[in-house]
Amino acid sequence: MPEGALQLVHGPGETVGAALVAAPGVAGVVFTGSTEVARIINRTLAAKDGPITQLIAETGGINAMLVDSSALPEQVADAVVQSAFRSAEQRCSALCLLCLHDSIADKVIAMIQGRGAGADCGRPGRPRHRRGSGDRPCGL
Repeated sequence: MPEGALQLVHGPGETVGAALVAAPGVAGVVFTGSTEVARIINRTLAAKDGPITQLIAETGGINAMLVDSSALPEQVADAVVQSAFRSAEQRCSALCLLCLHDSIADKVIAMIQGRGAGADCGRPGRPRHRRGSGDRPCGL
């Protein structure tokens, strides 16, 4: 990959994001987030002179898991943790809402909490700073 081809820019969407989207050299935008912000990006791109700038926007809603009384609590707990946290919830298909039948709810919730208590969580700004060196467990 050529030097400078991949760049990461941090900052608020209202300033940094807006400037990047409006920049004349931008040929495409891929966005995951709210429908409101996707509309703002779309209007900004449509107002630009020159070739049409491609927009791919994922503005998903609430992804739910409905669990009835016949489900195996161990499988449910594993599926919940994988879906909700495997990608740090940075995908449109991440689990956001869990609906459990009353007969298994307490057991499943305890299992999910147990999996969270054993998770190794660090600080995003300090990748080498891990639990056990002053941080508390994640505790879902």
